[in-house]
This record gives sequence, C-alpha cells and structure tokens, in this order.
Amino acid sequence: MAQFDNEEAIAYAFFMIVTLLILGAATWMAMSYGFNLIMTPVNAQIAEGTMSTQTAAPIAFGMQILAAVPVFLLVGVFIWAILASVNKRNSGQ
Repeated sequence: MAQFDNEEAIAYAFFMIVTLLILGAATWMAMSYGFNLIMTPVNAQIAEGTMSTQTAAPIAFGMQILAAVPVFLLVGVFIWAILASVNKRNSGQ
C-alpha cells in the first residue's frame, strides 16, 4: 500500500467513506426494487389464502435480514476507519 502524508490520508479516508455511503445507498435502492418483486406475489398468495403462515414467516425473516445489508456496510466503514487510524498511529506516521 502506498504511503500517504496526513492530508492525503484524510482525503483518502473521506473519499472512501463517501464512496461507501453512496454504494450503500445504491445497494439499498436496488434491494428495495428486489424486495418489491419478491413481496408482491407473496402478498397476493397470502391474501388468496394459498400461502401458510409457516411459509410467510421465513420469507419475512429473510427480507428483514436482507434489509440490514446497508447497516452492515456502515458498520464495516466504521470498523475500517478505526483500524486505519490505529494502523496510522502504530506506524509512527
């Protein structure tokens, strides 16, 4: 990895955080469209009575887990920022 001075490191970290936030927002928007594609027929089957609660509950759980992907992305950015600063401090730069 290239060595950065303090100003370059701050600019790089800021760029990466903004980039990851934009990618997280884009991921969330794309996943919202996918959720709609999945949940529309599921809701129709529930309304018709052709899908049981035992089937609908795992589908809902899966949708909730997938909805948390942007949160995992933000946690990853936070951990990366902490590790990058600790690494910078320990390297004496």
